[in-house]
Parts: sequence; structure tokens; C-alpha cells
Amino acid sequence: MKATNTYFGRNKMHLIKKCVIGLSMAVMSLHSQAGTNPNTHWKMVSVFSPSPSILDFPYQQALIAFKRNIEASTNITVEIIWSNEIAANFPGGVPEVFEKLKGGRNVQITHGLPRQFTHNDARDEFKDIFENLPFGPNTEEFQTWIKFGGGQELYNEFYAPDGLLPFVGGNTGTQMGGWFSREINQKSDFNGLRIRLAGFASEVLNDPEFGATAFPSPVGAVIGLNKQRSVGCC
Repeated sequence: MKATNTYFGRNKMHLIKKCVIGLSMAVMSLHSQAGTNPNTHWKMVSVFSPSPSILDFPYQQALIAFKRNIEASTNITVEIIWSNEIAANFPGGVPEVFEKLKGGRNVQITHGLPRQFTHNDARDEFKDIFENLPFGPNTEEFQTWIKFGGGQELYNEFYAPDGLLPFVGGNTGTQMGGWFSREINQKSDFNGLRIRLAGFASEVLNDPEFGATAFPSPVGAVIGLNKQRSVGCC
């Protein structure tokens, strides 16, 4: 569902909480001090690109709609920094973006998957519960847990030490486990396979018992990786 102006209320917390956008199963993290000045400028960094590819287009359009609704309902202006612009603005990449978001320095909102914003502490082992897990809840079950089962409260507690307010930015639901260049019939078939994958599943397949090499990459890079045949699975 795309957000409309009717969702926005009197202040920025009401505004953000009422945004329901058709994005990926992703986190929108907002610095807790963002928007305290009634006339302010926000930078929103997305891990998705502005390309017209079918993989990026939905995220691109939803974020543009999100920006327009904020600007139409408040005195806040929003600048979107796409994935292909991150290197020029933040030489340290996504880790630098996350650090600046936590410090409230030059970044007010990020949009991406929780696994992409690492804490380098014990919390990183639990991030996948806030996105799609293999054999985990489907879209309806996840949204029900977030809204009615204490999920949002746990989400808030998880990011509280960083001074951040996390919100679900949508849900893609069940996805394919991957498109493989060779048939997979047993664990040994993963040995030596390069897989574009991140999070909990990548940790499993990187284990010596499977012997795969799983690595993350931007959504927009998937088509290029397949064309170059530099991976055995996406």
C-alpha cells in the first residue's frame, strides 16, 4: 500500500508511524532527534538504486512517494541518497552511513535490510528476526507479530541503544531460495558455489559443512552478476 496524505498527523512521530509503504521487507531507521526543528532538511539514504530495473523500481517509487508525502504534510524537506550515490557522499559506505545515523550527523533516515546495518556486537546475531527468515512467518504473520504481538516493542528495544526509531518499511513475503547454475541435491553440491546472499542463511551456507561462499550485494547488482556469470546462485 502506498502512503497517502490522509495518514499524516500533527507531529513527526505520528507522521512516521502512520506511513505504510509498499517496500521490501526492510527497516526504516529514524534518528530520535530528527525533525525537532520545524523547518529542517532530512537526508534519507537508501540501499536501493534509482534504476528502472524491475528489482529496484518498486522501492524507488515508494521512497519518492514517501518523500513527497512528508514534504506535503510538514515543513521538512527530504533528500534521497540512492545506493549508487553512497560512495560519493560517504566514502566509508553503508557502515559510515549507519554511524552517522546513530550520531544524528548528516543522516536522518535510512532504508534497507537490518542485516546491512551491522552493530559489530551480539545484536547482529538476532537481526534476522526483523526480516524474512527461512521457514519463518509469512507476511500476515509477521505484520501481526509487529503490530499486536509485541514485535514493535522488541524492535524499539533493539535499536534504543543507538538512539534510533525503527519501523517496518514493507514486506515482500515469501521469496525464492535462489536461482542456481547447477542442480542441488545434497549438501556437498554447495561446495565451492558463490552465492549472492546475506544474513542468517549466508552464515549457514558459509559453514565448512556446506563450503559455499555467500556474500551480500545490492539488489540492483543481481542482473549484472548473472550476466557476468560471476556467481552460481542469486
